Amino acid sequence: EDEAVASERVRSGIVVIVNKANFKSFSRSDISNIYSDRITRWPSGERILVLNLPLDSGERQLFSAEILEMSPLDAATESSNRTITNRVQNEYRTKNADVVVSYIERHANAIGYVPAAAITDNDNVRVVYSIP
Repeated sequence: EDEAVASERVRSGIVVIVNKANFKSFSRSDISNIYSDRITRWPSGERILVLNLPLDSGERQLFSAEILEMSPLDAATESSNRTITNRVQNEYRTKNADVVVSYIERHANAIGYVPAAAITDNDNVRVVYSIP
């Protein structure tokens, strides 16, 4: 993807999404706690599957700054350290935006973020938080 397209997608904003079957409401703090392994299960008791965009994407940079209050590299380092020391709680996967949407459509226990432009009314996902 060229930089002009990536820049345009970031300007359209980022949305945090879950499967439509997930009716939980979310604050910025909830999302930060999920991505930091402080919240590890949905109210149903199911483990949370956390989806990230690639480390070098503009959307991940914005998400990390706004939600985690750190750089994507620092967030990835913290996650790696939890894995190395066997303290990782949530399962993490890195996918591109289209795959994040389709994965969340099929997995009720997943959460992810994508450019707002990646979501259509036909998708089986629900927007739970927006970053302008």
